[in-house]
Amino acid sequence: MGQPTRQFFDRLARRIPRQLPREVRGTLRCDLRTGEHIEHWYLTVGEDVEVSHSDAEADCIIRCDTATFDAVVTGRLNAMAAYLRGRIEAEGKVGMLEALQMLVREDGPERGVVHGTA
Repeated sequence: MGQPTRQFFDRLARRIPRQLPREVRGTLRCDLRTGEHIEHWYLTVGEDVEVSHSDAEADCIIRCDTATFDAVVTGRLNAMAAYLRGRIEAEGKVGMLEALQMLVREDGPERGVVHGTA
């Protein structure tokens, strides 16, 4: 698992994000591939964000390699742009990629977070 990805989910699980628009609420499962290994990250986005490793059904399921997801969470790659370019596969409520992007922006450099460090 990529260090930026793990750090992003760890920080997300420990904080309460600002109020997200109601239309970006729901569940998002990220199936992240490193070689033959797939790690599941499950987000429940509502008043707050819950993080787990569930592989349950979700409103949106995305699949990509860990390096691509690392690029998304460090702000080098936009999640929706990656989907449109075929770097991220998604099924279900694809609009949940916008919720992911909002969470990344909240966590970004403008908030004083230096990615790649703890």
